[in-house]
Order: sequence, then C-alpha cells, then structure tokens
Amino acid sequence: KQPPLDFDPFGDVNEHCGDPMADDHKPVRVLLMKLYQTEMQCVPGSPEHFEVMQMINGCRRNIGLEEGITEQEISQAELDKIAGDAGISTDLLNKRLDKESNRQHFDKSGNVKIGDEHLKNKAYGIGQVRQPALDDINADYGTNFTVKDLQNPAKNAKIAALYLKLARDKYASKFAPGKDPEAYANLAYQYGPDVPQDLIKNLPDAVKK
Repeated sequence: KQPPLDFDPFGDVNEHCGDPMADDHKPVRVLLMKLYQTEMQCVPGSPEHFEVMQMINGCRRNIGLEEGITEQEISQAELDKIAGDAGISTDLLNKRLDKESNRQHFDKSGNVKIGDEHLKNKAYGIGQVRQPALDDINADYGTNFTVKDLQNPAKNAKIAALYLKLARDKYASKFAPGKDPEAYANLAYQYGPDVPQDLIKNLPDAVKK
C-alpha cells in the first residue's frame, strides 16, 4: 500500500535490499540525519512537524528500518487556536469534528481516515473534507489548498474551520434568516448551504445584539 503522501525523494523506491547500511542507501541515510535535525527544530504538533515526521518515516521504510515515529493527533490547544484564527467558536469546531471523525485524524492502523469512499471525491481526515469544500474555500478566501493538505491534521482542521466560517458568514443570512448562524453552519457543513427546511426550523433563534 502506498503512503497517502509521496515522500520518496529518490523516485519510486518501494523495496529495499534488507540492509539499511548498504552503500545504495547512503543518500537516504544522509537525508535522514538532516531530517532528524530539522525535526528537532519544529514545534511539536505543527503542520511542519507532521510533514517532517512523514518524511522520516518514508525514508526509514524505504531502507528497511521500522517506522520509529507514531502519528500524533492534533491537541485541543491547537484546535482552540485554529478556531480562534478562523473567527469561530471552539465549541462549533469541536462539535463538527466530533460528528465527522470523533475528533480523530487517523484510524487504528495509523492511516488518515477516509470517508465517502463510494464518491469520486473522497473525504479525508479529522474534518472529513472533500474536494468541493476545498474549491469553495479557495474561491472565497483566495487560498490554494489541495487534497494533499488534507493529509495533515492541522491543515485539515484549519480547512474545516474555514468552511464553517464560510457557511456562517456567507450563507446563514440567506438560508436561515433569524436563526443562530453557528448552529446553521454546523448543519451546512453536512448538508451544504441549502439545509433542509425541517432542520432549519428547529435551529435556535439568533441572539439579538
């Protein structure tokens, strides 16, 4: 099985000779030493740290070493910051991520969770984000997120938060006037902007300022 991201810097190297110290593996060993140094300089749990860990595991796998680093779930402190940066409540983000993935980016085997496998555009990770949501976010916020970014738990959660913000700020007044915009955004994440009216009518009213 291929890893979700391609971290093979030397081409399609998917087999090894059985000896990690073989001369053929020297370039990868040199790269590993550099990656270990880079990893020590990264903030644990950050997107950069996650990507470096993925690269380290890919290199170790390619030369026959066991993968020495366990994938780490995103912390609540990081989710709090992501929600704050997006301008939504932590409660909204947590509630949606709980519904989508039990707030877990990886499955029991350490692979990124994949949903909607029957669809052309599958859903990935903690936010179960699909390509159409990426397209909406990129169009509205001028970002350039790709499906590859969904493999990273911090980026995945950020994208989920931005979609909730988009639903709240752009669509709530149109599709759920007078209703709590964050409660609407939570449903719009699942159903799209045009949430069924029988669900809209049961939303709490917006708090008058």
